[in-house]
Amino acid sequence: MTSNRIPGQAARRSSLSDIATGHMPSGSTVPSLSSAWAPPAGSEIMAQSCGQWWDAVKANSSIGDRALAALGDANGAVIRDNWSHYLYWLVPCRAADDWVLNPASALTDPSYVRIIGTAGYVAVPGRDRLRGDGVYWARPYRADHCLTDPELLRLALQDALDQVLGEHVTA
Repeated sequence: MTSNRIPGQAARRSSLSDIATGHMPSGSTVPSLSSAWAPPAGSEIMAQSCGQWWDAVKANSSIGDRALAALGDANGAVIRDNWSHYLYWLVPCRAADDWVLNPASALTDPSYVRIIGTAGYVAVPGRDRLRGDGVYWARPYRADHCLTDPELLRLALQDALDQVLGEHVTA
């Protein structure tokens, strides 16, 4: 076996570099969220169920911080939990259900990346929790840019997994 780059990996990194500098790929749209949902007011933290307004993508901070930086302004609202060392992106409901990440263990080992949908809960900080210990907004909630484009997030997480876990070995 020889170590080769995964097909499309260079293109993925180039796209992520463009995104981080504010150049969105053609055809990319950032989903919007109904104005019927908003995080709690003030600095309270509340458990909120997934699957009605949004789903969440959870990544450990070693992977999540790389994805957060790669996406730059393409991130929607992102929650950081400093107690458990995870980040949570809000994405459209069911948008990440069919994700494939390499290595396959990235989705089966919840210490890497986990999709949280119906019947799952996320600790959502109040709109005023923008830093500090515990749970806060790493990227603040904005009604006009709350959800992250799931395909861009998948690309950023895959690139982060490659960086943290190493390049994949292909035949």
